[in-house]
This record gives sequence, C-alpha cells and structure tokens, in this order.
Amino acid sequence: MKKLHFPTLTMLLVVMAFFQFSCSKDSDLLLEYVSQENEIPDAQTTPDVPQNPSNNNDNNAPNVNDANRPNDVANWFPNEPSVSKPVETETYTPSSSSDITNVQNAGKTAIISNSFDCSGCTFAANQIIRPAGGTISGENINLNGSYIDNIADRAFSSSVTFNSIYEDSWVFPEVFGAIANDNSDDSDAITALMKNVKFAKAVSSATYIKNTPKFVHRKGEFIFDLSNGKIEITSDANYNETSDQQAMFWFFELNVKFINGEIDGNDLYPAAFRWAFPEAYHFENLHVHHFKNDGVSHRSIAFNVKIASAGTNSWNGGSPFGTKSSSQQFQNGYVGNCVIEDIRAVGVGVPNGVAQAWWIQYDNMDTSLATIYHTGNLIQRVLGDEGEGIYLNDETFSGGNKDIIHGTTFVMDNCEIRDCTDRAMKITTSNVTLKNSTFRPISAVYGKPSGGATVDFFTLLGSNYPTHYTNNVTVQNCSFIESESPRAMMLRIGNCKNISVTENTFSYPDLGNYQGIVLGASGTSGTNGWVTDANFSANTFFNCGYEISNTITTDGTLNIHDETFSYDMTGTGGSSQAVFRTPAASGTHADINIYNLAIDVDMNGENIPGFKGLIFSNGANFVGTTWSNINLNYKNEFTNNSTNGSEFGFLKGNFDNTNSLNDIIMTNALGTGSIIILGSSKGFLSSNARDDKGNKITLN
Repeated sequence: MKKLHFPTLTMLLVVMAFFQFSCSKDSDLLLEYVSQENEIPDAQTTPDVPQNPSNNNDNNAPNVNDANRPNDVANWFPNEPSVSKPVETETYTPSSSSDITNVQNAGKTAIISNSFDCSGCTFAANQIIRPAGGTISGENINLNGSYIDNIADRAFSSSVTFNSIYEDSWVFPEVFGAIANDNSDDSDAITALMKNVKFAKAVSSATYIKNTPKFVHRKGEFIFDLSNGKIEITSDANYNETSDQQAMFWFFELNVKFINGEIDGNDLYPAAFRWAFPEAYHFENLHVHHFKNDGVSHRSIAFNVKIASAGTNSWNGGSPFGTKSSSQQFQNGYVGNCVIEDIRAVGVGVPNGVAQAWWIQYDNMDTSLATIYHTGNLIQRVLGDEGEGIYLNDETFSGGNKDIIHGTTFVMDNCEIRDCTDRAMKITTSNVTLKNSTFRPISAVYGKPSGGATVDFFTLLGSNYPTHYTNNVTVQNCSFIESESPRAMMLRIGNCKNISVTENTFSYPDLGNYQGIVLGASGTSGTNGWVTDANFSANTFFNCGYEISNTITTDGTLNIHDETFSYDMTGTGGSSQAVFRTPAASGTHADINIYNLAIDVDMNGENIPGFKGLIFSNGANFVGTTWSNINLNYKNEFTNNSTNGSEFGFLKGNFDNTNSLNDIIMTNALGTGSIIILGSSKGFLSSNARDDKGNKITLN
C-alpha cells in the first residue's frame, strides 16, 4: 500500500512593512507488504551444504515467466492437500463391505480395526476413514469422497487399488501396512502409496526399509514428505544387479516430489531413482548416499531420468515390464538443498564403471519451454572409471543436423560438485547456465582423475562444426578450485556456439600441465572442437590460463578480454606453459581477439624454463589474432639468456603479419629478443609493444 500526503502551500500575504510565507514540506510514505516464503525444515545432511543466495535478482536466472512454463520452478507441485478435514459426527466400526458401503453410514467416522474385502465396492459418501490396525483389501475401491485421517496405523492392504488417486489428505506408509523402525521390508506399502495417493508423509524421523524393486506406472503426482526420516536398503537379495534397468524407486510418467529426508543404499545396490517421461519432478532437502555396484553390468546412478517434449517416445522399463511409450511433455524439474554423495562403481567401462549423481537424458526435445533448476546442492565422491557428478545427455539428434535448438533450459545456481573421478559435469546439450557454483577435481585421497575436464561441454555426434554443435553455454561467477597439485583441466568447451564465460575464478596451487579454460577440445572422435560467438571476460586465474586445443576457427567471434592472471610458482612450471597455450603440433587458430589483460608473474627469484610468457604454440599456426592492451609484469627481474629467450612467447608454428601486438608492456624482462618463432612466417605486426624500459618486443 502506498499513501501520499500532498503538500499544502499557504497563501502569500504581501503587507506594506513585511510579508509572511509558509509552506509545508512534501512527505511520501510507502508501506510495503513483504511476502515471505514458507520455511522448509533443514535436511539431515552433511554440514557444508551450500545455502541458497539471498539475492535472486540475477539476469541469468531462468526465464520462468513465459506463458508456456510454470511461474515458479520450485512451486510447480502443490505443498498441501486442498481439502480440510471434515467435522466429525458419529463413529462406527465396520466389519464388512456391507457396513462401509451402507448409505446410513454416510458422513460418519469409520474406525478401521477389522479386516475385510471390498473389491469393486463404493463407500458410503463422505466418511472419515480412521486407520486403527484393520485391513481393507480389494481392487477398484471407490472411496466416494471419504477422507483418510492423518494417523500412522493400518487401514488398507498393500495390494489394494482405488478407482482414482486419493488426494484429500496426507497418508502414512503405515496405512498400507508399513512398520517403521523394525527389520521388515516396507516395499509393498511404499509402492501402494505411490500407486494410490497424491500426498504421502512418513512418521517423523522414522526409518523404513525398501529391499524390493517395485515398478509404478501411472500419471499424475506423487508427493512424499519423509519428515526427516530415512528409507534404506538393508538387503539386495531381491534386486537384479546384472542389468541397469531396476532402481530402488522405479516408475514411469509419474510426477514425483520427494522432500525432507534420507535415501540410503548402504553400498548394497547401485541405483536410487530411475524413471522416464514425467511432466515434472522435485527433490528438496534430501540426503541420497551410498549407492554402489560391485563391478557388475549396472551403472551406479542416484538419479536417472529421461525427458521429452515432443512426439511419442519409448523407454525400456525393464523386466517384466518391457518397453513403455509416452507422449507426455516435460515442463519442470527442481532440485534444491540436496546432498548426493558416495556413489561408486568398481568396474571398468560402460556400464560397469559408470557412477553418476545425475544422468538426465534429453530424448526428443522441441522448442516447448521447460526449466530444470538445481540450487543449493552438494555432490561429492562420485567414484568410478567414469565417475561424473551430473551428465546432461542430449539424445534428441541421432543423425542429421545437430544444432540442438530446443526449449529446455538447465540452470545450476549456488551448488558445489567435488571429488568426481572423471568430471563434475559432462554436458552435451544446449541452453545450460552454471552460476555462483564451485567445482573441485577429485582429491588424491579418493584416486586420480580419469582424463575428463572438471566441467566439460561438447557434442557427442561425430561430425564437424557447423553441422553439429551445442548452443547457448553460460558460466558465470563460478569457482574452479584445485587445492592439491595440478591434475586436471578445469573448464573445457568444444563444438559450442553462443558462449558466455564471465566473472569466474580458476585456481591451482602451482603452475602445472593443466589450464583453467580449454577451448576447441573435441569430446568425440570426428568433431573438430570449434567454438564461435564466444565471450570470455572478467575471469580471474591463479597459476593457469587458456589452452587452445586442436584447430579452432571462430569467424572472428571469439573475444577474450578484461581478464586477470596471477602466477606464484614454486615448481618447474610444467611443460611449456604460458598464459595462452596450444598443444597442437599443426593446424591453424584464427580470428581471436584478446585484449585488456593484467598478468602478474612471481617466479620466486628463479627463471622457470617451463613458463613461456604470454603465448606458447607447439606447432599450430596463428592467423588473424589481435593482442591489445596487455600488461605482463614479472615480479622479479627476468633477463634474456642463452637458455630462455621466450620471456614474452615461444611459437613453433607461424605467427605472420595477420597477427598484431598493440599497446603491450612487459615489466622486469627485456623486450629485445623475448619472443621465439620457429615457423616460416614470423612477421607479426607490432604497435607500442615494449618492455618497461622502452625496448620493443622483438624476435629472438
């Protein structure tokens, strides 16, 4: 509400001897109503879960205001049933189907302490069903407006089915026969919940056992509040571990919301959730952990989902359910404040060695708008021959043009992924934004990296750009941190278009053989690693820089600018490292604009032969590149000598007069003879490229 008090102005009175003037000041009072989000109980998780940021006014936030997508990603599902509990009147205790269907009992409270079959029956209307240890069994039961009371006691058989999904109240697993905090298997009761009700709730802090895989196929919504409790596997005897089709929670087309609790595999089975073709999913305040294979043909995956937004699509539900088809269109996915950890595969290759916290498969996507939003999550210790935190896997294009233009956006905000054997993230789809997040390579405590970059963008199909590429890549305000010795690349991007990488930090403890950003890398045989329409700016680098891999041609749209580089070296400097490095022995890198760089190098009093200054090429040629407004500052005096004439650069390939060096100052190193070019073309253009004493930067 806003109240405005308009100013009052007194009349001017002019008198022979004096005048009097008075006015009142304007005053604007603004009363604001501030809406507060409902508080969510904290999950029982490890203590270092990233917290949601307080400021969500971010230009890179997903656009959720389009007409075809939900207005709030986190609130796609309802939070509570919409029906209030009826006022109680008379109670009675039915002992048969004839009692509970008797119209004389309409509106009464039925105390379910007896057991009887009610197959195909219709309850008397609008009763309150009070669980009291009895068991109503049967199929296709019509509850006829009845309300199931919020009591954790038995009322129905686990094999019962209703003629429609019950959604008027929270229902406990105990209503279908679960017994919390004991050694019995609650799988049947939990499955009955998923098949029959919309709102499920566990007893507060209780533990349930799910030792049997049960397949659920239905549409609609299932919302399960674990109430800070736990569902765990204590025996794998009933699980099939020779194929990766089963899971602890295994369903098709169902829209699920799991919140506030713990899912524990106890290292007995590899898979927590496997499902396909939902309209939406929501996981919040969960601790999902200790899912492991034993070298068998079963991927270790916490969350394995296949989504689609076009056509009719098929999915192998696994034995005995076979192939299922669906035309449901995906709209929304939300994952918030979850910890996923200790997902392990002890085999080698695919699938035996695959471990993933998330595997999201884009099956058949069109331009229909959808959003996947991950916020405040921690993923750690995903270990295996191919251990990955999140794999965004585009399967839409099995051939033909793979420009990967679809309407699904993936946003990760304020998350942390660390200690994954291969990658924190592998991304082969378009429209991905990573922001305000932290990525760390695997620690030596858990093994050594298996070769992937910490975060890897590329395309899977083996065809050269521009036929195949991944579109719309954004990485903003993220931290890539290696706290041990340099052992892995940080961010690798190849076969991508429309790229924005800004305001990130890349940090190694010392200079080694890995760079912070790798451009042009090919993730698949037959692809050439192109990047185009790319902007890299305002990033900060510690003991690392850029690597330009393979042959990279950019149509003049690769811009690297306003970057800061700091080096504090204690080792040998790796093998031929530089701020910009290309390991390729042949090929051409063209049309790159590099400007406004601040570079500080501390060699701690020693000339480190492994460091080659601004640029190193192992043989690849540079054509049409521009290097402008660069300050290369050596903290200690670095003099030209017989063993190192590459204070500014060392290129084994060509660096001809299509390349230019403009407004460059090198401090504490002699410009004369500070660049080595071994290629046949070495007549680069130079304008005001000098050292701090005025000597031009020239060839050695």
